[in-house]
Amino acid sequence: MDKLDTKQLIIATFYKLIAEKGYDKASINDLVKETNLSKGAIYHHFNNKDDIFIATIEFIFSSMMQTDFLDINNITKENYKLILKSMGNNILNFNKIDPYYSKFQFEFINQAFRMPKVKEYLIKSLENYLEIFNNFFDYLYQKNFISNKKDPKIISQLFFMMLDSMVLYKTLDIPFNFEENWEKFIDLILDEGE
Repeated sequence: MDKLDTKQLIIATFYKLIAEKGYDKASINDLVKETNLSKGAIYHHFNNKDDIFIATIEFIFSSMMQTDFLDINNITKENYKLILKSMGNNILNFNKIDPYYSKFQFEFINQAFRMPKVKEYLIKSLENYLEIFNNFFDYLYQKNFISNKKDPKIISQLFFMMLDSMVLYKTLDIPFNFEENWEKFIDLILDEGE
């Protein structure tokens, strides 16, 4: 196994361990057991558990930022609401595809309170997503797809907060009719009668 494969194995395994056990309970010994690597092999790539956690966040963050989930080149007056509704449903369904994602995100937020580097990544990711939504809703405003009575920055912030809240509900397994409420929310914030 080459260095890159070993490093990726450590990151992928740590991602799963964090989601299953939480940051505080996941250990280097767990990594050794799950990866069949020696401690020396793990410490060859990382100084400590915090470094592995930061590398895992960096990997997830860079992967997600490469995804162009709101491509304005494909937006029309006829499809923008459908795209928004689908995006929210896709984010919620992502938890079904990757059962570790929400729980890892929860630990990511928890550790931001004690690790300055993690807090820095959390703030950066929130700012990046908000910028994507700001650009998207500004585009809708500029094309007159949404009313000039609506502030696109406020809409994007509400949109982002609702997505975050729904992911939190999903992470905590709180019963909630996600799909129906998401669609009603989109209709509500984009209602042209307002």
